[in-house]
Amino acid sequence: MMDPSYDQELSFKDDKVTIKEFNKRELGRLILKQCGNEGTVDNEEKGSMRRLLQEAIDYLPKEKVGVWKNATVTIYDIKGNSLEITSGRGRHQFFINHNIKGETTIHKKGSGGCILC
Repeated sequence: MMDPSYDQELSFKDDKVTIKEFNKRELGRLILKQCGNEGTVDNEEKGSMRRLLQEAIDYLPKEKVGVWKNATVTIYDIKGNSLEITSGRGRHQFFINHNIKGETTIHKKGSGGCILC
């Protein structure tokens, strides 16, 4: 018989959010909604998600403005939880996560590799 706490340890949180366009203001609001105010007590997951969302903000100027009106960014935190953010039809797809060294990686689907490692 399986230990009932086993299921709790393996439960993942997957959220989907739709925004009008990716920009600093919208992603900043998501940080507050998903992680709370900076300086509050963060658990490992919230801290990880906050860092990844901040990396997404820093990455915005590296793509053409039009890309962010029709994009999907899926973020995987350190515990495997995901946050999928979509604008428009989500044509341009990006994936953000921490690599094995704890560094942030950003992958653009169809780019053939890691954009920011």
